[in-house]
Amino acid sequence: MNPYNGKIEYYDDMKGLIIKQNSVVIDFLESYQDKVYALDSKGKNLVVFNLKKNKCQYISLNFDYQREIDFAAFERYQSNFYIFSKYSNMIQVFNAEKNEIMETVRCLDNSGGIQCACRVRNSVWILPKNEDMLYCYDLLKRSKQKYELHRVLHDCVHAVFQDGCIYILNRFGKIYIWNINERKLSEITVSETEHDEELSMSRIIAAGNKLILLPGKNSTIKILDLIAEKVEIYHDYPENFYDQTVWLRFYGYCEDEKYYYFAMCASNYLLKIEKRSGELIWIKPEYSKRKEIRFHYERNKGILGESSFCELHDLIRYLPQNKKYQGSMADIGGKIYMEL
Repeated sequence: MNPYNGKIEYYDDMKGLIIKQNSVVIDFLESYQDKVYALDSKGKNLVVFNLKKNKCQYISLNFDYQREIDFAAFERYQSNFYIFSKYSNMIQVFNAEKNEIMETVRCLDNSGGIQCACRVRNSVWILPKNEDMLYCYDLLKRSKQKYELHRVLHDCVHAVFQDGCIYILNRFGKIYIWNINERKLSEITVSETEHDEELSMSRIIAAGNKLILLPGKNSTIKILDLIAEKVEIYHDYPENFYDQTVWLRFYGYCEDEKYYYFAMCASNYLLKIEKRSGELIWIKPEYSKRKEIRFHYERNKGILGESSFCELHDLIRYLPQNKKYQGSMADIGGKIYMEL
């Protein structure tokens, strides 16, 4: 998908790609040279997509699967990828040149797991569960240091770095600030809400003098002005915006020099956030090749699950005629199709 005009093109079938229900549920995705490296969310494989040779390879990770989000971070330094498990207390080092796992090291002193992590230059800062510590793992030296927070932080879901500080988002809207140079912890509570799971937050984005808080399963986007210390609720969704996700509405994202791009889970718009101004921009997909979409659906209709790709919007033409695919999936596909 072209993130500027929304035009969609389909990539050719990739050799070695295993297609079955829920076989490739991606948690992290990174590109390097002529390949794309992805982590499946069950913690089992590193999936390597070779774009030049048009083939796919699976490399076993042997992490213990816990739930649908098994990784805390996926970072690259030179040709090495560092894979941080949320639950296994391990970091696996994958070398892209040798195409193999080179090393496995312990991540934390204890095995309570990781809440979230944040890349800062050549280091990854790690917030563990049930500890009053913050760890800093050096990707170059492959060593770690730890710093006392003097309190245990709970329910933290995401962290970002901006102007010498790490901003850590609590899922109920509280923001903790770790000043790296001063080794000091503070907090912002103006965006905090009651501990209601339906109103929980998922992602924090730093853009200019703003922090943008994106929701989990609800639609409330909050924008915090760091200078004025005020919070406003964002109301400018597109009129025909639609989202039927039962997972986290805003989760996976990537970035370039100007924008953050949030993946579409089951919605009909892609969200872009401009880094300097914090402007939210909505891009609607433009499907130019309906025949390709129908072919893609026909080829895969025997394996589509409840979480099938939203771009298969033509499925509404087929599902009502086939009892096997009727139900919630048809309803989701129908609503998305009507909004495209």
